[in-house]
Amino acid sequence: EQLVAVKVTIDQRLRDALRLPGKQRRPRCFVRDKDEATLRDAIEQKVPSLKLQDYAIRHEDDTVVVEPRGPLLTTTDKEPEVVTSDKYAMVSWYHFFTGKHDAEALVRTLQATWSQMGVLGRAYVANEGVNAQLCVPDTHVDTYKEHHARLFDKLEEEAPSLNFDGTVEKEETMPFRALKVRTRDYVVADDGVGADLDLQDPGVDLEPSTWHEQLGGDFGDNNTSTNTILDVRNHYESAVGSFAGATPLNTETFKDTYQ
Repeated sequence: EQLVAVKVTIDQRLRDALRLPGKQRRPRCFVRDKDEATLRDAIEQKVPSLKLQDYAIRHEDDTVVVEPRGPLLTTTDKEPEVVTSDKYAMVSWYHFFTGKHDAEALVRTLQATWSQMGVLGRAYVANEGVNAQLCVPDTHVDTYKEHHARLFDKLEEEAPSLNFDGTVEKEETMPFRALKVRTRDYVVADDGVGADLDLQDPGVDLEPSTWHEQLGGDFGDNNTSTNTILDVRNHYESAVGSFAGATPLNTETFKDTYQ
């Protein structure tokens, strides 16, 4: 069956929000059928960032136009100013992917969407997953939660839990002053020494009550546990405090854990 060439134009708002390079702004696709599902697949092959976006397509003469569906969160000066707040929720999460994803496309999506929410912090995106430490305006915590769930639904991954570590006032010493989303070779700085580990088989997660029982029912020096407990944090973290009976590895960096 013969392939048909289709000219595609990406709406300026999507171009700016996703910071699309030139070749992705007016891609040329070749399809066997011009039904919407086929066109979407072909367009997303050319512009991977669109896989994580809500967008619509319409036909204009001999061109297929891709435009945002509903409100679009962007980082351009033409859009409303980004959210600012006097109080921020400290949020952290990490996730190891079960499938393959385009790290660059995910970086563009996170940077564009989080920027307009007023999120500050840093996130590292690698082929293996994402590691994020963020400050979210307290007025937009629910919005962030909704985006988090929708994002992982599009990725067809189970959304990781969000860790909320209290709030910080803007007048106080903010842990972050800007938002930086970057690609990295690895989510955690192990330089690949743990590459042989199966990240989908991390062991058994214990509920707090079960963990308490495994410690002998006592968190203090009187615990009767016969289990071996390793404190795998770096030495300066273990020095702050640890579970009674735990053996600290006293590592300098995370990659030393494997040595």
